[in-house]
Formats: sequence, structure tokens, C-alpha cells
Amino acid sequence: MNEIKVVISDVDGSLSDGGIYVFSNGVQARKFSTFDGEGVGLLKESGVDVILVSQSNATEIRKRAQWLDIPFYGGVTNKAKLLDMLLHPTMVQRAWVDDLDSVAFFGNDLSDLEAMKLCGFVGCPKDAHYSIVEYCRQGGFLSRRLGGQGAFRGFAEFIIASNEFDKES
Repeated sequence: MNEIKVVISDVDGSLSDGGIYVFSNGVQARKFSTFDGEGVGLLKESGVDVILVSQSNATEIRKRAQWLDIPFYGGVTNKAKLLDMLLHPTMVQRAWVDDLDSVAFFGNDLSDLEAMKLCGFVGCPKDAHYSIVEYCRQGGFLSRRLGGQGAFRGFAEFIIASNEFDKES
């Protein structure tokens, strides 16, 4: 595994349990794990950038990204195209990486698969779609935890340890 410089994570089913609470006044809410949020902080402290991406553009996801002080791309229907955008500094604030071998992707559903195939490393929660689980078993990180319940934290810790090992070698 190459040194990981950027981690991109899907949100629904990856950083949340995939559930959406709808209150009688029409307001929606998602539950996020503070354990996973700490994983974001640990990655940032180790020098790894973290980006959230979702098909949803929900306010609560945007707020979560703001609290974590990380970029969020919402309303993304083609996550593989987003990866190409990250390589072109004219499309975003800066180019994060020179190539996708130093990018890791954490996802849980079929809408993540094409983007995952382009990245240098991948991971998923144990309750991901079976196609994603099988893909992660082939050399990625398959968490023992469910989405939104610490799965991302384990992925983050694995990447940090791997990056540190690479620096010592």
C-alpha cells in the first residue's frame, strides 16, 4: 500500500448507519458516531486530508463536515468523476494529490464501487453491500464494525499505522 495522503468517505451507511430520521415537521436528521469523528481528527493530525462525499446534499451532512473542518461534496451522483476533479487544481481550491494511488476511499454501496476501483486503498463497514464487502476482502480494509458505529475509526487507525510503518521502512 502506498502512503495515503487523502481519505475520501461516503456518508450514508459509512459514517452514519444509513438511517434517516424524519420528524413530523418534515425535518430530517442522521446519527453520526463521535468515534468516527475522532478517526477524522486522528487522520488530520497525522497529515492526511479527509473529504466527505455523498449523493445527498443534506444540511446535517454539511454541518457535520463543518464541525469536523473538512470539505464536503454533496449531490455527487458520479463519485469517480469527483476523483478526477481532485487531480485538477483549477476545479477545486487545490490539488490534493498527484495520482490516485495515494487516495483511500471508504464506502458501503454500489454508488461507491467505481470510485473505489480507482483508488490506491479501500475500506468498508461490515454491513456494506455484498459487492463492496467482496471488493474490500481482495486487499482492502473490511471493518468488524457497522457503518456509523466506529467502522471509519478502524479504517483511519489502519491507514495511520500503515503510513507510519512506511515512513520507518
